[in-house]
Amino acid sequence: MRLTAGVRIKKWYISFLSKEKKNLPEGCLFFVLLLLSFIFAIIVRLRNFLYDKKILEVSKLNKKIISVGNLSWSGSGKTSFVVSLHKRLFSDFKVASVTKGYAQDEYLLIKNEVTDVFDAKDRVGLIKKLSDSFNLFILDDGFQYRKLYRNLDIVLIKREDLTRKIFLIPASSFREPISSLNRADIVVITYCGKEGFLENRAKILKENKNLKIFYADYLPVGFLDKNKDFVPIDYFKERKFGLLTAIGYPEGFLNKLSEAGLKPGKTLVFPDHYQFGAEELQKIENDFFRAGIEDIVITYKDYYHLNFTGSKLNYFIFRVELKIADEEDFFKAVKEKLDISDSLTS
Repeated sequence: MRLTAGVRIKKWYISFLSKEKKNLPEGCLFFVLLLLSFIFAIIVRLRNFLYDKKILEVSKLNKKIISVGNLSWSGSGKTSFVVSLHKRLFSDFKVASVTKGYAQDEYLLIKNEVTDVFDAKDRVGLIKKLSDSFNLFILDDGFQYRKLYRNLDIVLIKREDLTRKIFLIPASSFREPISSLNRADIVVITYCGKEGFLENRAKILKENKNLKIFYADYLPVGFLDKNKDFVPIDYFKERKFGLLTAIGYPEGFLNKLSEAGLKPGKTLVFPDHYQFGAEELQKIENDFFRAGIEDIVITYKDYYHLNFTGSKLNYFIFRVELKIADEEDFFKAVKEKLDISDSLTS
């Protein structure tokens, strides 16, 4: 199967960034990326300074606002976290989730789980229009959306990001330095159980001693077929299957399959948000079929990028369940920050 030039470049770029040892030409290229990263860092810090000093306008609406965001560009599990928040706070608030206007897969993922989800690039304008119907808005990927005041900033950081050097785009995947946690209220370390990872608390608290830190992981629960019917994990224990995905953190997907005792016979990974065309998907299916594979495992996010019309193979959505360690303490901290006593009047 031949990939387009753009896809090949993106795949090479991601692989290049994750490569620990680089030869001389690669080292020279990475040095250039570091220079560009330095320039980007200046722009980020200047932008944050202008917002901090109220030079750039921040809209403060008479509604509760929660931002769920991260420091890196993808892969921390924001969308699943938004769904969990929305469901849990639904009994206390009139909740609406708001996505960023250019990632339809994330909008559809949330829409599949809860009803009141809206999508717009101008989230300030959208919330103003919806203000008569809702009193709590959850921003998906909202940490960098500083033009809107929020009552609570939750930042998700996947465990892997705390074990490597932090460079900003384009020398790495970080959109902001870790020092930006000085404006967060809660940090959730994802893909991580609480035990055995307490050593990173000091690193995070150094940036903001008032941060509350929690841990969350994703537990495998089973699969859904194309008709959304449940398929147990054991179905794949004795079957050869392939993996096809275009998500921000495919390593997490593979790790969770491994935890379930499953290993794909063939894996194809594409850049995040990649949209598969019908002809391209047919070539991909032929590639799997030649390898003796008829069952393909994908994520729910991938489901919205695939056109199954005319597909010959069987597709299965891998389902995981978000589990927050000390969940009751987490939601207690959330509600305290929102001042729940005012929830039905503000």
